[in-house]
Amino acid sequence: MRKAILCEYEKCTGCQICELACSIVKEKEINPALSRIHLTRLGPSVMMSIGCQFCEKPSCVDSCPKKAIRVTEKGTIEIDSDRCTLCGWCIQPASCPFGAIATFRSSITVCDACDGKPKCVEYCPTDALHFATRNERAGHIRRDTIRNLLCQPPSAK
Repeated sequence: MRKAILCEYEKCTGCQICELACSIVKEKEINPALSRIHLTRLGPSVMMSIGCQFCEKPSCVDSCPKKAIRVTEKGTIEIDSDRCTLCGWCIQPASCPFGAIATFRSSITVCDACDGKPKCVEYCPTDALHFATRNERAGHIRRDTIRNLLCQPPSAK
């Protein structure tokens, strides 16, 4: 199972620091629109950041008619800008249900997890972002839940 940047929406405040960190690292600009991770509003006060989930069998790769998208040895997605014609098939919901692929400055971009040390995760002030497999994250959630249950005083009946 591949690692991905996972967000705990309960902790996400919508501060956009993840987007700013990404745009600075990848584009040398403070511009959330150039980020490879995207903040999404789920409700009036519920925010969540989402990026490439580094799928085991990514449909974005299969959707590209020019074979410009491939999976690297590290499991991340790579776009061959020489082959890419910006047709947009990889951006369609059937190709990327997470909306992780975007068009910026006449090219297609996607998260590469900063070579295994994602800056968005590093700079998240609320610890809402995690770079882990879904199983690793589930294990952490179980441990946190048990720890919280053990530390709660018994409720009065």
